[in-house]
Amino acid sequence: MIMKRTILLVFLFFISLHSVVQGQVNIEWQSNFGGSNSDLAFSVDATTDGGVIVVGFSNSQDGDITDPLGDYDFWVVKVDVNGHMEWQKSLGGMLWDEAQSVKQTMDGGYIVAGNTLSVDGDVSEAFGEHDYWVVKLSPLGEIEWERSYGGSEEDMAYGIDQTSDQGYIVAGRAYSEDGDISNHIGGLDYWVLRLDADGEILWENSYGGNNWDWAYGVDLTQDGGFILGGVTKSTAGDVPDFHGGFDFLLIKIDADGVVQWSNNFGGSDTDVATGVKAAPDGGYVISGNTYSDDIDVSNLSGGIDFWIVKTDKDGVMEWERSLGGSGDESAKTLALCSDGSILVAGSANSNDGDLEGTDGSGSWIVKLDQDGDIIWEQEFYKVGVSIITDIVETMDKGIVFVDRSYNVIKLTEETSSIPDQANPMNGGFRIFPNPSQDFIYLELKDPSLLGQSYQIFNLIGEKIQVGWINQLTQNIQISEFSNGQYYLQIENQKSHKMIYFTKS
Repeated sequence: MIMKRTILLVFLFFISLHSVVQGQVNIEWQSNFGGSNSDLAFSVDATTDGGVIVVGFSNSQDGDITDPLGDYDFWVVKVDVNGHMEWQKSLGGMLWDEAQSVKQTMDGGYIVAGNTLSVDGDVSEAFGEHDYWVVKLSPLGEIEWERSYGGSEEDMAYGIDQTSDQGYIVAGRAYSEDGDISNHIGGLDYWVLRLDADGEILWENSYGGNNWDWAYGVDLTQDGGFILGGVTKSTAGDVPDFHGGFDFLLIKIDADGVVQWSNNFGGSDTDVATGVKAAPDGGYVISGNTYSDDIDVSNLSGGIDFWIVKTDKDGVMEWERSLGGSGDESAKTLALCSDGSILVAGSANSNDGDLEGTDGSGSWIVKLDQDGDIIWEQEFYKVGVSIITDIVETMDKGIVFVDRSYNVIKLTEETSSIPDQANPMNGGFRIFPNPSQDFIYLELKDPSLLGQSYQIFNLIGEKIQVGWINQLTQNIQISEFSNGQYYLQIENQKSHKMIYFTKS
């Protein structure tokens, strides 16, 4: 088996931040899987052994793909804790089969949802142009069961999760009005399936209005129900107050699929939600992209921004945040970390605004706190990453993301000491040694910073020291500081720049 693989151990990226705390991200490992043709990853889930499971589709018949079946196959890759491939599996038939979502199940196996055009091979039944296709795999990737769902038109699944009774919830969109779809509403509908442990339908229901409604995600809620997130163009039905273009549409249903409430968010232009999660406080986070700069959307930076909305348990907006620069940014995925922080990832094409100092072309990850403030943000253009399609927190509190080229990358966050060699010039200056006990050196790469003031703050924002920069390499005494973490900020007429350091 050939595996395209690059290990980058402790490759340190300084983060250009616009918040109080300076952060740092390490690439622990980076792996690339696939063959010579198109291989696209769409979903990743953390596994209990410390690794991850990745799904998407493959058009290759060489490289890491050893058992191709047709034009495009579901392709499942199990990756261990060190980024090595444990096994891979192609699933499907002779035509187009595209995996969109994966979760590890309670028995150590995996549940995969996506779409199929095939009527042969692993696909035992077909209804129409595209069907939902759900496959249950053993811990080693063997098929335990598979089922197709849908009608005579195009029906496509985008999200799946396991329920507490070991059944499943599946969400996507349906155009059909027959077959398994019993209550089509209009145009495209959110279509949700509740399955038992063997894939039999317990109930199914359609949601939306009189136009296009497209569910991109589903999550379990604290009361045993489900939250659905996606996009709407409807002006009736489950859409209470359509704003224009396309809106985010959030629908809360109970365990039996009955709508408890729904709400739409956006402005007068196009706003497309691509991820939804239930938050620890009982509320919900929905993320995606916005072209709007009115109604619910404030502070649009450019053509298209990441847009994140936080609601309470009843779907009432608590806060919203636009992220980006003057170019186009596209959020593809959302994850919540165990501490309640929020990861949003996708692509970026700006080098200003929230991306000031970056290359302006590549993938982009932003970490927010529970109030929507940036903790850190990082672009990954220089390590060969294409558009990020999914992201997840791992068992050891690391972060793994995948891109459209089947790159799988493990990140770790540093919030304590920073080795001297990992402290490059950031915004025209650096600090060394770091950590330090008695003093630090402030070294300038940009001579225009001479004559500017510096300020040192602790992590709760208290100003500890103020001084003037009068040398290219300047000694700053910190012996009287309490042990802990600080950041040094330099301000000039155009911007402010800062670097984190530790007093030990």
